[in-house]
Amino acid sequence: MNPAVATDVHHVMGALTLDTDGDSAHVAYYTQHADETIDVDVANSLPIVPLFPKLLALRLTPASFALPPTVIRLTAAPTPTTNYDRLIQPGYSLGEYLSLRSANGMLHALWGDARNSVTHPVNALDPLSGQTHPQQDVFYQKLLMP
Repeated sequence: MNPAVATDVHHVMGALTLDTDGDSAHVAYYTQHADETIDVDVANSLPIVPLFPKLLALRLTPASFALPPTVIRLTAAPTPTTNYDRLIQPGYSLGEYLSLRSANGMLHALWGDARNSVTHPVNALDPLSGQTHPQQDVFYQKLLMP
């Protein structure tokens, strides 16, 4: 579904939607590059071109982003790791935040993206006190179907 790009290491967590007429399929997915940055891409199939050609692949993210440090090692703590967001299970990053729907000639894409940063407030009890790291946010884009 994605054009062969030597620097793309992984294509993961796909989201699929079909047009209401049943003639076209659309797939959004995370692409990890050799430098370990991430983008979100979408590929489209049309009835006249059934093999997701290079012309019908599109990058949704305006800029690549790095995966956040989701498992941070702690040296002197009761638990060996923590998450940058302590309310979320350690190891969490992209999660299930990738969705694609088609309606009325438009594609609606929703994805998790860590292009923005956040700095933890200074707190002696927080192992991440004062550290700056990527912040996981959810982004939305509406696209005209090819």
